[in-house]
Amino acid sequence: MITDQYPYGVGEQFLESEVPYLAKSVSLTILPKNTGGDQRVLDKDVVVDGRLSVALSTAAIYLSSLMNKYFYKEIWRRKRTIIFPKDIKKLLFFISYGVRQFEMLTRLVEEEGRDIILYSYWSWETAFAFSLLKRRYPDVVMISRAHRFDVYSEIHVNNYMPFNKSYLNSLDRVYCVSCHALRYMSNNYGIRKDILKLSRLGVCDHGTIAEFNSSKIHIVSCSYMVNVKRIDRIIDVLSALETKVDLPIKWTHMGDGPQRNKLEKYVRQKLSKVDVNWVGQLSNEEVKEFYSCNKIDCFINMSDSEGVPVSIMEAISFGIPVVALDVGGVAEIVNDKVGKCLPLDSNEVAVVDAIMLIISKNSVRYRRGVKEWWSANYQADINYSNFIMDICSI
Repeated sequence: MITDQYPYGVGEQFLESEVPYLAKSVSLTILPKNTGGDQRVLDKDVVVDGRLSVALSTAAIYLSSLMNKYFYKEIWRRKRTIIFPKDIKKLLFFISYGVRQFEMLTRLVEEEGRDIILYSYWSWETAFAFSLLKRRYPDVVMISRAHRFDVYSEIHVNNYMPFNKSYLNSLDRVYCVSCHALRYMSNNYGIRKDILKLSRLGVCDHGTIAEFNSSKIHIVSCSYMVNVKRIDRIIDVLSALETKVDLPIKWTHMGDGPQRNKLEKYVRQKLSKVDVNWVGQLSNEEVKEFYSCNKIDCFINMSDSEGVPVSIMEAISFGIPVVALDVGGVAEIVNDKVGKCLPLDSNEVAVVDAIMLIISKNSVRYRRGVKEWWSANYQADINYSNFIMDICSI
């Protein structure tokens, strides 16, 4: 399995649910492309191989890409790339790291033999490396997942996706985390329908349904603090909410990031009655503990772009209802059974109305229904077991 950084640092937390299932079923080696930060605890049988964690100098990146035929093929395919410096830079990095990984993975296959499965967690430059590798080792199984940034062109500068993702057609499977992503990949990039497959992520059952309040409102959000997550929009919603209700309101945000200072300042400008709790970056286990130990009335997500948020999976696994906007695959996880999925252009009043509707429904029976829907669709035990059965059948 090739990851961006997992098991190092704090990113790719969702792999903490998937990896134990892989480790129980197959001999698992994880190859992170970045080994910065502390290593998280893994099963004793999981091997971590750092050979892909090689930082290239800018000069090496430019030189290797400019000497590569794929650079000129891509420029010929999309001639206007040459007039956009950011697109050129993206292509140079993409090819350089992709070719470097191809070289490293060639050595890996020679060492381990061909009876292996190469699994890229993201359909980006590693999947491009797989397409090169597939020409040399056509009998080696190569698969990739596809999430958000590696799917939707509109979230990229100039909508530019190197090679229009055509390299994915060389793989044995591309597992999309949502039906929306699967359709998008087929319709926008012409990826072969016979290799595209839906494989939802999932989280574990913690056996608990979170309690709710009767005399106050506690709203929770969980995300990295960057523009696309639109935490500022959550603050606007809370500002509208505090003018509508007399009950005490508390907002807890789990997560940290480069926008924290800006958002803290915005809170001081916009909110006068809301008790704001910035808890910072939490581990996956700490998030679960928070849900187990606190009364929470509603989870909120106002992102401009998503795949299928694992943060929402975690919330509904505790029976916590959700208000979110209809972007990416969100409508596949948030519906009237678990909360409210609103159009992207919904204003603050519409979001407040959705929150108040959820609060009016809050009951043990309602929350059991939320958890039951999660169990049928996003339970790790089911989804990862099915995923492993499928990749082992290729």
